Amino acid sequence: MTRFFFDVCSENERISDLEGSFCGNVGLAYREARQMISQMLSAPNETGFDWTAWWVEVMYPDRTTVFRVPFTMASAAG
Repeated sequence: MTRFFFDVCSENERISDLEGSFCGNVGLAYREARQMISQMLSAPNETGFDWTAWWVEVMYPDRTTVFRVPFTMASAAG
């Protein structure tokens, strides 16, 4: 299993994942990123925060980017 890191990013901010998660392959890392976004979007949003310009950046342990999942893509797909 490979450890992947899931940073939550916008153009001006980055919330770094310091622990990472072990996933069996890149496809499972993608699913993990989608689930993360779904959980964040389904949480109460009393401030009306706009997540549309944010994404989850999935990286290997050396912090090489594997891919990005935009919040808009994940929310549109359900």
